[in-house]
Parts: sequence; structure tokens; C-alpha cells
Amino acid sequence: MGLAIVDSFAVNLPFVTTDIPIHCLEIAYLEPGVTRLMLPHNVQEFADSVTTLFADPARLCAMALAAGNAARRYTLENMVANVADGLGGCLGTKAREPLIWEPR
Repeated sequence: MGLAIVDSFAVNLPFVTTDIPIHCLEIAYLEPGVTRLMLPHNVQEFADSVTTLFADPARLCAMALAAGNAARRYTLENMVANVADGLGGCLGTKAREPLIWEPR
């Protein structure tokens, strides 16, 4: 589901999922009621909630705008920079400082 979350942001759509307990880490990107609907793991309740969302253009539009804003935060460039910063922190180097590999 990880890339599906980022994909939903890229196309300005909120992410709709169920409350199963095994979501990926990217679930943290989603803001409850803003960029995501977390629904009971029940087919009828899921269908009813999605139908209700589609029947409320103002809410769907607000969630779509929020998803588009999230897309500007979760870019490939930002994610690569975050990984580089994290690795740099673990290795004791400055953020995005080039690493020179010296064999021992």
C-alpha cells in the first residue's frame, strides 16, 4: 500500500482504507479525515462510507486539495534527502555530505 498512498496524493485523491492492524509505515503520511478515510473492515460499511463521500462534493474537494498539498511534501527529492540525512546521522557525517569509501 505504500506507493498507493503516494500515488493517491499525485492524482489529488484521498486514500480510503480499512482499519486492519497491518498497515505499512507510509500510513503515517495520511491525516485522518483530511487525506484519508479509515473505515471499518466491513464491505457494507466501506461501500456506504465511500458512497457518502462521493455524494458530498465539498468534502471530496477539500480532501482532494489536501491530497494535492501532501503530494508537494512527499516528493521523490524530499524522500531521498530524508534518507540521506538519516544515513548521514547514523554515520556521523553532515547531511548529504558525500561519503568517501575507503577499504580497510
